[in-house]
Amino acid sequence: YEDLAEDAEEQGYQAEHDLWLAEQRFNEAGTLRAAPVAEGPLVNVVEGLVERQVLAITLDLAVKQGARHRRKVALLSVGHIGSWDVKTMQPVLAKRLAKIVRDSDMLGRLDDETFGILVSEQTDLEEIRFIAHCIGRRAESVFAGPVVIKGTPHYLKVAIGVSIFPDDAPTAGLVLAHSETALSEARLVSQVGLNFYSERL
Repeated sequence: YEDLAEDAEEQGYQAEHDLWLAEQRFNEAGTLRAAPVAEGPLVNVVEGLVERQVLAITLDLAVKQGARHRRKVALLSVGHIGSWDVKTMQPVLAKRLAKIVRDSDMLGRLDDETFGILVSEQTDLEEIRFIAHCIGRRAESVFAGPVVIKGTPHYLKVAIGVSIFPDDAPTAGLVLAHSETALSEARLVSQVGLNFYSERL
């Protein structure tokens, strides 16, 4: 029992240290978030949009806090289906996605063709899945209308890959990877809407 107690105490210290490090990285990321955005198609498009590094740091902190307080964290990777010019498509995606995220969620850019929505502070798996479904339904609604480019209407289809901590992955890195895997699977079959990660992927 003494050995088990010592192991548990050591794990507790390690968890506290990891959480402290995550909080430090999150605080440092605040300066990155406030820094001017590099030139690109999303400059001045969406206020509050963060880049992958900041989103990943925030996800890491949310996961470590989730482990401590037994909370769920979900990452939704959102991408378009079909062939689109990135410079034309990204600002449209960003503006429309900004309309569907809640005030407590974080919207960020994962890469040139993918966005991430971070959902945290939930304690129940069904509740966080319900929130993901609500975001999915809102996405269907805001993308129902056409994108008019040079007078020609185009319809933009999006897919969403979802991964949930700790049910799908024990670390922030795996949550991110699994959400992107779920999105890639949806794109392969042209599946519009939500695709939750599962081990079969």
